[in-house]
Amino acid sequence: MKKNLAAGIILMLMFLAIRVSAAEILSLNLGVSDIQEVAFGGNDVWLKLAPSASSQLEHLTSSNQGKLLEITVDGMPAMKIHIRAAVYSGIVEISDASPELLERLQEVDKRIRATHEPVSTTH
Repeated sequence: MKKNLAAGIILMLMFLAIRVSAAEILSLNLGVSDIQEVAFGGNDVWLKLAPSASSQLEHLTSSNQGKLLEITVDGMPAMKIHIRAAVYSGIVEISDASPELLERLQEVDKRIRATHEPVSTTH
């Protein structure tokens, strides 16, 4: 009986530890409209966020230091980091992005560039 009780307590503690650590993971999904610019350097990518997304990131990072933050881009996993300091810059650096994420961000970059091309004034 003592073995069953001890095993039950250990399982319960493991379950509680999993629940606590899962609760400590924050998430931020960046949609296409949350990204103003994309810069590439090999498998590394830098995203300049739109003001609303930048404010959201600043709030998350300034009030949750020590917690884990998982960032997704258009639903695709991008990075998971421990928050050590507030991010005020609105710049997100994704190191060693997956090929799928790189491809998606290249599409986003093309879309951004297409909407920011100068309008011809010739008639």
